[in-house]
Amino acid sequence: MHNPRERQNSKELLPEEIRDAEEDIIQRAQREAFSDEFDALVKKKPVQQSILSKLNPVLDEQGLLRSDSRLRYTEYLPYDVRFPVILPRGHWVTALIVKYYHELANHAAGTNFVLAQINQRYWIVAAREDKEVGIAVQRVQET
Repeated sequence: MHNPRERQNSKELLPEEIRDAEEDIIQRAQREAFSDEFDALVKKKPVQQSILSKLNPVLDEQGLLRSDSRLRYTEYLPYDVRFPVILPRGHWVTALIVKYYHELANHAAGTNFVLAQINQRYWIVAAREDKEVGIAVQRVQET
């Protein structure tokens, strides 16, 4: 995080401040939803018997849970694609992110397109199986 004294004269948010706030909000959502997994990873223990175990979760430098898969070897892909941030299913933060991506597509895109856009940076746990993301997109489309 940046030094608050640097911002005394400016009322505009810096991109770094927006990114830091986003990371903090997502981290809090992850800790709410995956507290046991978070504790295990902080203690450098493997995550076992969890919904996240198939995603091979790791903690990044900012303390975010990310999925570590075979994509790690594709160096030409951006970091967020290779190590997507894990989002809890059904959490209000996840719903806001889904809404943002739906609005980014001008409310005209379907569920598959919105999920494809989201998956470039995030991984929503069991998004396709539970259809919650599809329902969230449909609710946003109705408004």
